Amino acid sequence: MTSDRIRRVGPTPGAAPKARRAALTAALSLALSLALVCLAAAPMAELQITGKVLYRSAVSVPSRGAEVDIMELFANNPAYMRLGALGLSKSSGHGQELFAAADRAAKKALATVARDRNLHVIAVLGGVSGGEVPIEDLTDVVIDSLPVYYIDGTVYHGSKRSTDTVAEMDRQQVWEAIPAYTKWLALSDGDADYYFFKEEYQRAYLKALRQVVRDESLTVVVELGGVTSRLDPPQDVTALVIAAL
Repeated sequence: MTSDRIRRVGPTPGAAPKARRAALTAALSLALSLALVCLAAAPMAELQITGKVLYRSAVSVPSRGAEVDIMELFANNPAYMRLGALGLSKSSGHGQELFAAADRAAKKALATVARDRNLHVIAVLGGVSGGEVPIEDLTDVVIDSLPVYYIDGTVYHGSKRSTDTVAEMDRQQVWEAIPAYTKWLALSDGDADYYFFKEEYQRAYLKALRQVVRDESLTVVVELGGVTSRLDPPQDVTALVIAAL
């Protein structure tokens, strides 16, 4: 047999390392699969709910919870603050409207915080325990998600839904500072100048109001006493509007 027909007998160079790598990969894959199976089979730490639930998601087994001081939440809710300031009952008339507005605002704030923090349940203080994360008191966080203002009075500029910068104004005081208004009051609708002076004082009033809105970057101007804030009181721009006449 000639030398050029002689073939090397034995393992191909590099075959052993490849086999070891394949075996190692298979072992790691098996270990990972077993770990995932064990993780899936492990029981979820379910919440123990013993108090009033303020928010609950649609998950069948809630495991992430928090608590909130419901009294503190409503004490800082501007609609509820107005209810108390006016001395109204929450079960009838305008008081019922204010309480409904406060309740809607509270529920929206609770849902917002729950969504942001991936919570399944928010209950009253001491009303929830256990779960897969520590139970936190999120009262201040939920309060920060409440509206700053509740507008209950007549809006002179803007919309009740645009409450970035809210101010108050005594419109009657502004009108009384306009000479045409005083002249108009002395007339009746049968007088020749009645509508002339009416249009004149209204035009002067609106021009001054719009100037102050621009200068102060306001989004809403409400009648004096017509808005409640959970933070600082709204700015009174009456004097500014009079100065702009």
